[in-house]
Amino acid sequence: MQKRGQVTLFVIVGIIVVLGIVLFTNFRYEIVDFFGDLTQGETVIAEQLQPVQNHIQSCLEDVTLEGVDLLASQGGYINFPEDKYENDRRNKFSNVLNVFPGVDVAYWFYEDVSGNQISQIPTIQIMEEGLEEYIVESFEKCVSTSDLYRSQGYDIEFSEGGRTNVDIGKENVRVEFRRKVTVEYKGVGDSWSKHEVDVSVPLGYVYESAIDVMNEQNKELWLENATMNYVLLYGLPHSNVEFTCSPKIWNKKEIASELQKYLAVNIPFYKVKDSDYDSYYYEEPLFVWDLDKQYQNTKFIFEYNPEWPFELDVDPSQGDSIISRPLPGEIPFMEFCVNYENFFYDIKYPVLITVEKEDLEFNFANLVVIRRDKPRRPMSEEKANYVDYCESGGREIDVIVLAYEDNTGTAVSLGDADVFFNCVKFNCYIGKTSSNGRLREEFPVCGNGEIEIMKEGYSDKTATLTTFNDGPSSVGLILNKINILNYSVEVLDEVGGSLSAPRKLKSDEVVLLEVARFNEDKVEQGFAGIYPDDETQIELISDVYNVKATLIKETPITMPEKKIERCKCPEVLGLCLCGKEEIVIPATKLDSAMLGGAQFTWTINRVDLNSDEIVFYVINKGVPNTYEKLSENFDLGKVMIGHTSEVKPKFK
Repeated sequence: MQKRGQVTLFVIVGIIVVLGIVLFTNFRYEIVDFFGDLTQGETVIAEQLQPVQNHIQSCLEDVTLEGVDLLASQGGYINFPEDKYENDRRNKFSNVLNVFPGVDVAYWFYEDVSGNQISQIPTIQIMEEGLEEYIVESFEKCVSTSDLYRSQGYDIEFSEGGRTNVDIGKENVRVEFRRKVTVEYKGVGDSWSKHEVDVSVPLGYVYESAIDVMNEQNKELWLENATMNYVLLYGLPHSNVEFTCSPKIWNKKEIASELQKYLAVNIPFYKVKDSDYDSYYYEEPLFVWDLDKQYQNTKFIFEYNPEWPFELDVDPSQGDSIISRPLPGEIPFMEFCVNYENFFYDIKYPVLITVEKEDLEFNFANLVVIRRDKPRRPMSEEKANYVDYCESGGREIDVIVLAYEDNTGTAVSLGDADVFFNCVKFNCYIGKTSSNGRLREEFPVCGNGEIEIMKEGYSDKTATLTTFNDGPSSVGLILNKINILNYSVEVLDEVGGSLSAPRKLKSDEVVLLEVARFNEDKVEQGFAGIYPDDETQIELISDVYNVKATLIKETPITMPEKKIERCKCPEVLGLCLCGKEEIVIPATKLDSAMLGGAQFTWTINRVDLNSDEIVFYVINKGVPNTYEKLSENFDLGKVMIGHTSEVKPKFK
């Protein structure tokens, strides 16, 4: 029994020893610091050694302030969170705004390439940890600058490593840095490990003020609503009615440039109510944002630079153009030609927001998102805590991507192509093909999803893909290289039912040309332009296109006076029961008129695209001199009767 008791005692002692080693290993710094503080206490450093101590304190304060400035300038991050998506044409915004070369600011809200709303607001803990790492790394310059004192006879040694504890307050940042320093000078020596600074800087205050702005933005979507005001106030094509017989066409790139200009001019005038700004703007509700708080001696600065990423799309559109066409009425009154504008905007762009107090500037970026004229979905004040469908895993699929490079029937492997997978509302980025045109990755589970392949200079390609276990294990797609050709338009005058030889357009004639590829009534690729006013180049691939061309005379014409009869009261079942009356329509001057055009389906073969130029043809039915003739010219189906083969484009 005695031996058994001794064994038990040894086991207990062994456990205590092992436990002690584990505790010391994990908490050795805290134990050393604790006993170091007991022995060091309020130890007074010898007067001969104080210059070194003062230098270290001053250097630590400088390092802290540098770290605070960097942290604040980058949106609360010393090191930015990693963006899982590569920065390219589908991910032009990324999770960081490049303000200008070498200067980046974190987005506090953005949408990733899959369309997920991402809140990227750092916590105080994240900021403190980032600042702690920065101080540990940057303290090395305090070590190196100590050489000045070594040259004066001081013997200075620093231990390796170092630990920092940072506490960010509203009006100050307190730093406790642990790294042993041993100094000896003229026979006097000492050492200490604890270095403390307390810098007066309102980092916590500007951070909380920035949080106020972001929380309010996530609820009210103030920036999105202000943006749509500019679309309406500055007369960009949106919702309008005009009495004109000519179609109107706008270029989306020009619309985007105009809107960017308006944003760059107006956004700097945004102000936060009850903050430090010129009271001149107080009466401008469009510019003043009420956060329902007082911000004394605090400035809020809003910026937008047209050089920053920007996305704009307009629906309906055709390629880079949007078109509003006149609709002829049945009765030739003033509303005979009514031009309706009804467009919807998708817009994305960043706004840089700065909170400034006591020379400390805290920056963060917010991505403004508008879809079909509506602001993005609001977010709660808490960071979205959702399962990312795109990373939920599923089934490995082997993707093979080829392309027709030289307009022959030979397809070659296409590397560096972006692969996406769409399922219901999710748009997932899968990755890029390798140089051999292959990509093998996990796709999220989806029935009848859509794989989409994209690469600059090639037409996009989609295909249905089911990623259940019983679905295909591989999928192959072939992309077409986009060919750029010069184009021109010539006129075929109709005389007595026959068409004349082609001629050039007259000085008062223009053609609205529309060329589009459709897939299930959706425009996959579109071009629209005014010839000869716009650029005379067109992008084409081997496929089937719908072509529509409208020939317009831009000089005014006069419709003669016309007499018509109408029923004095509403007709019943097509019968006039109350007699008719004669109405005289006075002569009407039209600013322009439609002369005819062309409309047909067009198949392009790969061999055709080896050409340098293409010629389109339009039919001229003549200047209308009656309302009936004007109405006939609008009906391109009738204009084309008997002439389909004669208006087919020709490659040269």
